[in-house]
Amino acid sequence: MSSYIFKSVVGNEISQVAKEFGFGSDSNENSDVASGMSASEILAEEKRLKEAEAERKARHAKVEKEREEARQKIRDKYNIKKKDEPSSSHKVPAEPVRAPSPLPPPTHNQGFDPIKMTSDAFNNLKTKFGWK
Repeated sequence: MSSYIFKSVVGNEISQVAKEFGFGSDSNENSDVASGMSASEILAEEKRLKEAEAERKARHAKVEKEREEARQKIRDKYNIKKKDEPSSSHKVPAEPVRAPSPLPPPTHNQGFDPIKMTSDAFNNLKTKFGWK
C-alpha cells in the first residue's frame, strides 16, 4: 500500500514538472492555443495534414494496383483462378462438398471381430517366421 502511495505522489510531481516545461498538456487546454498558433496557422496545418493524407492514400492505391497486376501475371502464368470475393463466400452451400473416399461407407458390424483379427495376424506371423 505504501509503495502505491509513493508511486502516485512521485508520478503526480513528475507530471506537474513536465507540464511546466511544456511536455504535457491539461485536458482543459487546447493544444493549439497552448502552443501559441494563430487561427491562420491552424488552418494551414489542417490543410497540410489533409493534403498529406490524400497523398498517402494515392500512393497506397498505386502500390496496391501494382501488386494486383503482379498477382494477375502470376495467375496467368500458372493458370490459377482468382478466388471469389469475400461477400460471395458468405453463402452457405445446400450440401457440403465431400472428397470421394476410396473405401466403401462403413456398415454396422460387417463381421468385425477384433479378437479373431488379432489371432489371425499372430498366426500369420508364426507361419512366416516359423514360430511354434
